[in-house]
Amino acid sequence: IWKLEESPEKDKVTINEKSEVAIHYFVGTKSNPRYDNSYQRGVPFQFGMSDNGLVPGLKKAMFQRNMFDKLWILVPAKEAYGSKGMVDLVKPNEDLFYDIFIMDVDGKAPKEVRQ
Repeated sequence: IWKLEESPEKDKVTINEKSEVAIHYFVGTKSNPRYDNSYQRGVPFQFGMSDNGLVPGLKKAMFQRNMFDKLWILVPAKEAYGSKGMVDLVKPNEDLFYDIFIMDVDGKAPKEVRQ
């Protein structure tokens, strides 16, 4: 995990196991760079840290990060889709690369940021 930019001290709202989070992201693999992103849809991805459908390595990387952090995350294949891959988007045993901006944690971001 590389923290590209850390949130200002006054904005520290830390993600925990019960947090509801909204992020903008790009995700890709070596063979399929940027196969998905929330920016193109114009809507941040919202999820609960307790959601079981979240990529395990992403959940692990997001834990204890802060609102407004910008991150670059490498999720090893074994903590992503493993030997099964995902449809035609992720080959078996491929690592995932995420570029993330944490927009909101538990509804504490200003309204104009959350949209």
